Amino acid sequence: MNEVESSTDSREATPLPPWIDIVALTRIFKVSVVVSVTTFLLLWFELYLMGSFLSLETWDALAWGGYGALLPWPPSFPWLKMLLWVAAAIGMYSFSASARLLYLILFLFDLTITTLSSGISVNTAWGGFLADLTTFSDGIVLTLAYLSPLRTRFR
Repeated sequence: MNEVESSTDSREATPLPPWIDIVALTRIFKVSVVVSVTTFLLLWFELYLMGSFLSLETWDALAWGGYGALLPWPPSFPWLKMLLWVAAAIGMYSFSASARLLYLILFLFDLTITTLSSGISVNTAWGGFLADLTTFSDGIVLTLAYLSPLRTRFR
């Protein structure tokens, strides 16, 4: 057998170093997906859940969110995006390859297009915390989905 015949596909399972436990990585991945989608939904419904605890001044400040937007979105667009995020998270939990791609596209879209075109961003302290935790969890999910041995489970 020559060198060309013995080469392996980069997606094939390779022996793991002894310090990597695939079961632990799978647990970390799934917990990160659950944390991400939970914090995302808490952030999405934050004002419905906690709005009665906010002062009038806070509501006034929150009303400025979106002011000066370069690309105002139609009212149905955020709801569609939310449904796609939840669907992608469910697919990620089940190791779906198409969900992994959708998750990456939604993450990059939110990180660039939505952020740059949405105008002023106003959050409560709780909303800022949830947004940061969601982004951090998404980073863990995408890192494990694309750069860890778990990448071979997405078919």
